[in-house]
Amino acid sequence: MRKLTTSYSPTVQFYEYPEWLFDAISAEKSGYKGMRLLCADMFIHESDLPAVKVRNSEINIIAKLRYSRYPSALPFACSDVLWCLDTDPACEAALSEIMQRRLRWSAQDDEEFQRAATTQVLFHEVYAKTHSDFSKRLAQVAQPNPEGSA
Repeated sequence: MRKLTTSYSPTVQFYEYPEWLFDAISAEKSGYKGMRLLCADMFIHESDLPAVKVRNSEINIIAKLRYSRYPSALPFACSDVLWCLDTDPACEAALSEIMQRRLRWSAQDDEEFQRAATTQVLFHEVYAKTHSDFSKRLAQVAQPNPEGSA
């Protein structure tokens, strides 16, 4: 990550860090919390977006979340890598239980509690995104039958 550079004087050496590292540090310090994996939108190409089949829906693994805020200090836009997305209901339930335990444990420290709570919101938003096809089907069932009922 860092590169050792010699200045004009051979006795003076310093480390140079890449610009993307400072952007990552800026994102971390910008105030957003939680276990998130962000990806700069400039590196995302629509044709490369991997998708996962989840309950009759196809969800992109890299997505812009509607309710989770993004670091405003960055000079570029970001999207989330939905690393917590799982197609197995058993894994989903286990992850939910782990998050609940972490939230209870983190109540001992304000900073840790804020991070755990924000991660919980992120998980709930991903859960809502993966289960949204249920609400669509429910809406279809609730509509009256145009051909009449027998």
